[in-house]
Amino acid sequence: WRALWNTVYYSVGSLIPGIIISLLYALVLTAKWFKAAAFSRVVFFIPVVLSYVIAGLLFSWMYHPSIGFLNYILYSLNLPPVKWLGDPRIAMLSVILMVIWKNLGYNITIWCAGLYSIPEEYRDAAKIDGASGWQEFWRIRFPLLRDVFIFLLVLGFLGSFQSFDSIYTLTQGGPMLSTRVIVYYLWQNAFQYYKMGYAAAMAW
Repeated sequence: WRALWNTVYYSVGSLIPGIIISLLYALVLTAKWFKAAAFSRVVFFIPVVLSYVIAGLLFSWMYHPSIGFLNYILYSLNLPPVKWLGDPRIAMLSVILMVIWKNLGYNITIWCAGLYSIPEEYRDAAKIDGASGWQEFWRIRFPLLRDVFIFLLVLGFLGSFQSFDSIYTLTQGGPMLSTRVIVYYLWQNAFQYYKMGYAAAMAW
């Protein structure tokens, strides 16, 4: 039950903020006044090309309690260091932050494709009718992006419930089982505890 709860926490915590943040970036990248859209999409998509193992090793260095980049920033601001992966209260949040960064470029690409598919005539008609920017987005563009939103939601939910490599690379289920998700627990039962029957039942 603990592993199942951690999986739900991991899924919701990485999926919903990731979709919202990527949508905000996509709105900026598809705006007419933004001139560096192509370059920015390439930069955002670079983490998607990396494997979770490489991303995990990169963030392991950033989260290092003594030589990590994040604690160096805190030290520069005269703030106490943080045990990003050693504190059970924030270890899962640290993993979620890495996952959001890793998947951000893919979500932005899908959102941009959906935004570019909306005819400009709809937006022009809304502006002529006196709609504000928020009304034009919420009543015109977002309903037309419903299929994109559902696609990202379903795909992200399925992917997050199968997460293993990010947990294995960063925390290996610790500290105090605070990041042990269901697939990692399945792997532990099968290949560490050799409880193949229990692992097979979990997989089923």
